[in-house]
Amino acid sequence: MRAHLISKFDQVLCLGQLLSQLLINVKKLFILALQILFRLLEKDDIFIILHYAFFQIFNKITKVFCNAVLFRYSILLLEHFIASVLSFIDFFDYSFTRINNLV
Repeated sequence: MRAHLISKFDQVLCLGQLLSQLLINVKKLFILALQILFRLLEKDDIFIILHYAFFQIFNKITKVFCNAVLFRYSILLLEHFIASVLSFIDFFDYSFTRINNLV
C-alpha cells in the first residue's frame, strides 16, 4: 500500500514538473512572438506599452498557475501522508488483534 502511494505521488510530481516546464516554454514562445512582432513594427510607443502589458499579464497568470499547482501538490502530499499513517495504524491494530487472539 505504501509503495503504491509513493508511486502515485511520484507520478503526480512528474506530471506537475512537466506542466510547469510546459508553461515556462509557452511563456518563452509568447515572449519571442511578441519580440518578433514588435521588431517588425519598430519603435512605436503604443506597441512598447502593449508589449509590457502583455508581459505583465502573462507573468501574473504564470505565478497564479504555479502557486495553484504547488498548493495542490502540498494538499496531495498531506493526503498521502495521512493515508500512510492510517494504513500504518491499521497494520498495528491488526497485528495486536492477532497477538491477543493467540494469547
